[in-house]
Amino acid sequence: MGDKKISRDELSAILDLHKRWIETKAAEGEQAVLGPFDLSGIDLSGANLSNANLCMATLNDANFSDANLYNASLRYAEMNRVNFRTADLNHADFSNSEMDNADFTGSEMTSTNLSNSVMLNARFVGANLRA
Repeated sequence: MGDKKISRDELSAILDLHKRWIETKAAEGEQAVLGPFDLSGIDLSGANLSNANLCMATLNDANFSDANLYNASLRYAEMNRVNFRTADLNHADFSNSEMDNADFTGSEMTSTNLSNSVMLNARFVGANLRA
């Protein structure tokens, strides 16, 4: 999993470029690639990370409540005790990830890929899990 640390300034620059990438439909900016990083404890509540690459990231105790992770890739990520409450996780790929005690309460998860993931004690109260 990701063990490389990232400064708040570096993360802010990546998120700004990603925002521009989304707004211009990839004509400008850059897709966020946060996979090699340890972002444990980060608060990204309400962030727009649609189509972001978080493969192999370490995100333990992170807060993604109300975040937009539509079509994001979180394959092989370590996400224990993560808060995904009311997040948009439609079409996101969580395959082969570890999400013990994750909270998906009220999240939108249409066509979300959870194959081969470990989710001991994960909560899905009110989550929309349609295929």
